[in-house]
Amino acid sequence: MNTHRIGLETPETSNEDLLKVFDMSKYSLLLPISCPTLVITVPGFETATVFEVTPNFSNTYSACDLGIQVKKCDCEFNSIPDGIYVIKYSVSPHDQLYAEYNHLRLTKVRNQIAQEYCNLDVNLCLTDKDKREKLLKLKEISAYLDAAKANVEYCHKTTKGFKIYEYALKQLDKITCKEC
Repeated sequence: MNTHRIGLETPETSNEDLLKVFDMSKYSLLLPISCPTLVITVPGFETATVFEVTPNFSNTYSACDLGIQVKKCDCEFNSIPDGIYVIKYSVSPHDQLYAEYNHLRLTKVRNQIAQEYCNLDVNLCLTDKDKREKLLKLKEISAYLDAAKANVEYCHKTTKGFKIYEYALKQLDKITCKEC
């Protein structure tokens, strides 16, 4: 192999305070690895945060690291928002050896859905009609979120994916009585 194959992974987690990113690259033994750089743009921000990293990194970023929290970083941990993150990893020459991803973070909304499942008190016996309907609606919302994620991350249709994401959020708000 006479070139590096650059790749990243950003797994879904249930931790609303942290973002995990790790290097999945396959590096050539014949080429040097210089100036590895990770650039993360948070949803709603135009300015990206730049990190110097090491090859094969596995890093966890907080709201302070990402520049969305600036006070009390040593004692308060603000949550990191859901939405579309643009994440780029490159090594020198940066214009040739890079990977850029759109990552739809769904941590908060997935946690809300999990809480709704907990609140339902689902039994193994046949549940009442209202519970069955809510279970089906939660399943449908999860499917919309999966579709949004696929559109953003795999189909590279960020606008369409974000619209599906917003629709799923509205549906969740309806069943959690935020829009009763």
